[in-house]
Amino acid sequence: MAGDAKAEFARNLAIVSDRKAKNSDRAVALCWIFHIVGDMHEPLHAGHRLHWQFPLTDRLGTIAWVRASSQAPPISLHEYRDGAAVDFPGKEAAAAGALSAAIENRHPLPTSVRLTDAPAIAFAGWIETSRKFSADVVFQGSGLASSRDPAAAPLVSPAYQQSARRLAMQRVGQGGLHLADVVKAIFAGHPGPADLD
Repeated sequence: MAGDAKAEFARNLAIVSDRKAKNSDRAVALCWIFHIVGDMHEPLHAGHRLHWQFPLTDRLGTIAWVRASSQAPPISLHEYRDGAAVDFPGKEAAAAGALSAAIENRHPLPTSVRLTDAPAIAFAGWIETSRKFSADVVFQGSGLASSRDPAAAPLVSPAYQQSARRLAMQRVGQGGLHLADVVKAIFAGHPGPADLD
């Protein structure tokens, strides 16, 4: 979970920052940084729920079931939140262009540099923000109804769905900006990512 993500982020950051490392290793490490930074901006990658229904946790929402509508099949809360930024879950690739444009309009690129801490310190802060969103927004404290049994999955309200979409778009936008900051920090003073050829 978050501890492993911090360790993997630091490990891959060290590899990609090492100008003496093999270019192929640096390229793979850069891909992992993209993956880890993106993942940890989704709140359920950083937080889970201990509850009487889930005494050993809900495993980051993977065993907590909900329904988006009375006609919709049950879906794990984790999968629901992973697809919350798009109107049609499961069709993220087809909607990527429109989603990207919508997020850029809502979260325009600032003109000033935003990364004030070392990347590993900033990354830990991004995880903590996701953990707070997980507790306060995703699980609504302990107010979110879900079920261990897919057949008994309760409906999430329209208000919850709107909130989920709003937060998902916000976190995707922030994740993109933060990732850009990390890449700038890695290649500051160097020719840039093209030297990985």
